[in-house]
Amino acid sequence: MPELIACIIAYNEEVMLPGCLDSLVGKVDRIVLVEGRIAAYPGEGVHSTDRTVEIAERYGCEIITQETPYENEAAMRQNYLVGKDGDWYVLIDTDERVMTPLPAVSAFPSDSIAYAVDSHIIGVKNHIWRPRIFKHKGVMEFRAIHDALFSDGVLISRPQDTPKLYSVWFGHYQQLRNKERLAQKHEYYKTGYAHEAAYRVEWGMWNIPGDTK
Repeated sequence: MPELIACIIAYNEEVMLPGCLDSLVGKVDRIVLVEGRIAAYPGEGVHSTDRTVEIAERYGCEIITQETPYENEAAMRQNYLVGKDGDWYVLIDTDERVMTPLPAVSAFPSDSIAYAVDSHIIGVKNHIWRPRIFKHKGVMEFRAIHDALFSDGVLISRPQDTPKLYSVWFGHYQQLRNKERLAQKHEYYKTGYAHEAAYRVEWGMWNIPGDTK
């Protein structure tokens, strides 16, 4: 039977991770968490030094890790594409929450393999449409940038090409991270994402602002 698989990456996320996992309980068939440090991310070593892994184990996550830092975020996310043809992925970050029920696999329309969800930035009164739900079809791979997902060589995560799934929305709680984690994230944005601009121009990727309907 096809499955609905939640996919997360995490490094030292003990503060944000429980809320994310709570929002997934009972809504998905599997939760796959890829743990570890990306090479460009501030810090030393490979694995989380806080309770991230302990929390993931307590929630029954399938934990994937490796013994060297991940090359980049795309390479890290590649590891959670563990499904088979017909499965669906829900891609979610630790500072996000699924605020609504999720459709059963059988309820997804058959005419698309990608959907955007309404992502509300909590506390800012702003939101944006982000492609976050994908069907596993053929060879699935992330290329070059953290949110460029391909199926059989075709880019399926361009926001402007992805139909909106109005029944689902995410809450984005990034501002609730503690100050140290926010500082680390900001440093990573300067370095880890520095190479992405050219690829975004090449692939014509941009976000969709606007109302829910």
